[in-house]
Amino acid sequence: MGKNPKKVKQYSPCTVSNTSNRTACFDKWAWENRGGYKTPPDEDDARVYIEQVTFRDVTESTKGKILEELGRYSKWLQYKFSRDEWEFARNFQSGGSSNGPRDFLTKPKRRKSRRAALGKDSTPNYETVQDLLEPDPDSWKFTSLVWTSLDAGLRPEVGNARVG
Repeated sequence: MGKNPKKVKQYSPCTVSNTSNRTACFDKWAWENRGGYKTPPDEDDARVYIEQVTFRDVTESTKGKILEELGRYSKWLQYKFSRDEWEFARNFQSGGSSNGPRDFLTKPKRRKSRRAALGKDSTPNYETVQDLLEPDPDSWKFTSLVWTSLDAGLRPEVGNARVG
């Protein structure tokens, strides 16, 4: 049902996939370390799991994502089974807010965009600085802009950016 079950505001497919993968790791941990799996899992198991995650050799962001996913799991349990929401003593940075711009292009779409950009331009031929500013069918300007934008993660919003 997503972020807001009452409004049926859904998570993106990428978020659903990442959440299910991380919660599956928690479920596997519970199976291996707690003598089997409980349905539904409880807060004590989640707390012990987070304590173990705390001392893993992974980035702060990875730990934050795991904590975030357990929070989602807890919300689902609260919604589905009327359980209390889990609270954790630990807090990690998960790497930015969820309100930031997303990479809406999948890898296959990015590949397709790169190929299309290559087909748009031909071999570059820069004679002078002025040639760089004028449209030239024998340049790689379009390809360069598309590829650089994809590599740097630039979005259309960048055009509205202001210094300061």
